[in-house]
Amino acid sequence: MRSVDPLALRTAFLYRVSRQVTKAGHVHFHLGMRRTCRQGNRYAVPGFLVGQKVELRHDPFDLREIEVWFNGQCLAQADLVHLQASTQPGVTPDPTPPPLAPLASIGATISPCSAWSGSACCASNCRPSRSPA
Repeated sequence: MRSVDPLALRTAFLYRVSRQVTKAGHVHFHLGMRRTCRQGNRYAVPGFLVGQKVELRHDPFDLREIEVWFNGQCLAQADLVHLQASTQPGVTPDPTPPPLAPLASIGATISPCSAWSGSACCASNCRPSRSPA
């Protein structure tokens, strides 16, 4: 099995939207609001892109950083001008697993192993053992 580069994996799962760069060199990210209003997040992009249609790639859980793509190439990180929402509406993070129960609550005890030297223990010899009922 081959491992995957974490950066390549992150890039593969970024959301993508197209926006036209305004005369002021900004792109607006409306987050589900009407396009005619100028609310939402606003980002500055390189000036030579004025009037061009660009692709914005972003993590829906962190809208503070957005990549600007043009003609299939990543040109820059957009500079945040106005942040109204830091996450995309409608997305929910994966639920966090509940914390593990302490061993004492399931009737297990930890027996010191024979290799314990006072400051370190041989992990291969340490095993939880069932306490007598």
